[in-house]
Amino acid sequence: MPDYFVGLDTTMNSAYVSRLFNSDASREYILDYVNENKAKFEGMSLDEYYKTFTVNDEMLSKLTEYGKKNKVDFDVKDFNKSKEYLRILMKAHLGRQLYDDNAFYKIINDINEVYLQALNLFTEAERISLATDLSSSIK
Repeated sequence: MPDYFVGLDTTMNSAYVSRLFNSDASREYILDYVNENKAKFEGMSLDEYYKTFTVNDEMLSKLTEYGKKNKVDFDVKDFNKSKEYLRILMKAHLGRQLYDDNAFYKIINDINEVYLQALNLFTEAERISLATDLSSSIK
């Protein structure tokens, strides 16, 4: 059992998003999007991409079309439930395609509960370390 349990928030995910990503619809769409929009990203740093690029509704709509071509039936309820999550996933995967794996993790870690909790625990680790050092020096 880990020292800290971090329950994952699955409320943003849906079966529809899983089917989209398992069908390769997202990969196909991202590759086509990059090929059609290369000029848009030329000279754009990862930091600029991270801060300014947004996956818009038109992009999500086109992704659902790719899903239909890959035999993933559109599910409006799941889509609406997962829309913001899908934006982040698409931005992360697009970032990976444009830059590297670091881009993917920079973006996805904004919603990665385990990563975010680990960042919060650095102060806890420091407090424990100081307490351990203090008790060692008293002996």
